[in-house]
Amino acid sequence: RSIGGFRRRRNDAFRLPQSYYHAAASGVMMPRPTPNGADTEEEQREMIEGLDHYNLSPTDLERSRRFYKEVLGMVDGDRPQFRQPGAWLYAAGRPLVHLSVREAGETPDTGKFNHIAFNATDLKGTIAHLKGCDIEFEVVKVPPMDKHPRSGGTQIFLKDPDNIAIELQFTAAESA
Repeated sequence: RSIGGFRRRRNDAFRLPQSYYHAAASGVMMPRPTPNGADTEEEQREMIEGLDHYNLSPTDLERSRRFYKEVLGMVDGDRPQFRQPGAWLYAAGRPLVHLSVREAGETPDTGKFNHIAFNATDLKGTIAHLKGCDIEFEVVKVPPMDKHPRSGGTQIFLKDPDNIAIELQFTAAESA
């Protein structure tokens, strides 16, 4: 079955569609337009269902584990026995933050990253909690937008111990 132009193999891995097997002059693989609009916007939307987790390589595993537990209220939970030490931090029963220890030079840098955003509740309680933890943060009101789910909401921006920016999203009902 084709999902967003990617074909599934028997082992459920994805492989690139034929349209991606063309290299640009720079040697970088570039998508080629497909005939008759085979990779439509609707097909591409089907492929992603939401954020499963994000994985960080903290400079200090225990410090980061404490931050995500004590500051953001996540729960340290089950994690498979991978070769490298690490932790999975859960929210709403899902392991959203993975912490993976890497040896220097073990894996290449995966690029620039701006921030990660979480849906959150209890705006007033969260502000009080962050102040109690002596965490620096910024509160931003989302400007009104016609029929947009984030319209009139509130965002809180803070940083984890490795300077990763975190956004907490609160609905307009919480912001009133």
